[in-house]
Amino acid sequence: MSKILDSLEFRLKRILEGPLEGVFFPSSTQSLAAQLTEIILKAVKSSLDETNMLPDFIQLRVSPEKFDAWQTTQPVLNQVAQEIMDAYKKESVRFEKPLRLHLLADDSLEVDEIKVVPSQHTLEQITTATVIELSPKKLNQQVLPEQACLIIDGRQPIMLSTAIVSIGRHSSNDIVIQDPQVSRKHLQLRVEKGSYLLFDLSSTGGTLINNKPISSAKLKPGDVIKIGKTLLIYSHNQDKKGTGTRVLSQMGDKEE
Repeated sequence: MSKILDSLEFRLKRILEGPLEGVFFPSSTQSLAAQLTEIILKAVKSSLDETNMLPDFIQLRVSPEKFDAWQTTQPVLNQVAQEIMDAYKKESVRFEKPLRLHLLADDSLEVDEIKVVPSQHTLEQITTATVIELSPKKLNQQVLPEQACLIIDGRQPIMLSTAIVSIGRHSSNDIVIQDPQVSRKHLQLRVEKGSYLLFDLSSTGGTLINNKPISSAKLKPGDVIKIGKTLLIYSHNQDKKGTGTRVLSQMGDKEE
């Protein structure tokens, strides 16, 4: 196994160094690529030692300040995950699902700190794990974007009046979308530094923003979010109408 790790370390550094240079300072790129490679492979080795299986889900936790920059590297992280799977397939190492590297903003981390968390997850466990954990005190201190709302399928805007907004098909969500292609717990909005951040909760069909697949993103007025067959337009400065849970369907909508 040590030969695999040595070979992987060299290849992953090569994959990461180029793309990271366009996002971070060039002088720090080499050390950053080496650091990221080391902690990812350490997480893989730890999982193999404990379960004799590759992890199928690795959280890459970064600070909220650097989250937007890291988001641009997601295609490269997908390439890293594929490289790891290809290397271990040759050694007949078991894994139940394709390996995913998922970016997550973590407000407990310092600006340049990175944390990696590997595991084997069921779908429900992944959904729980991909939510940012903020203390009640920090949530209460968050400043909400003024008159932020979602316009769903061109209907009356739904005002966003809390720091956390859950969206999905299940009735426990703050906004319920009755679209069979929407997951029960599809996505979550959270306020961070005066803006809403969107997090896809490992939904089956995924989430698109402006026709681009995302796992998480900072929302801007005018962003068009697509989940299943449903379109949600994020906007500001709408008249405040309606509070509480809303149920939306493709045939109409109603207050709960």
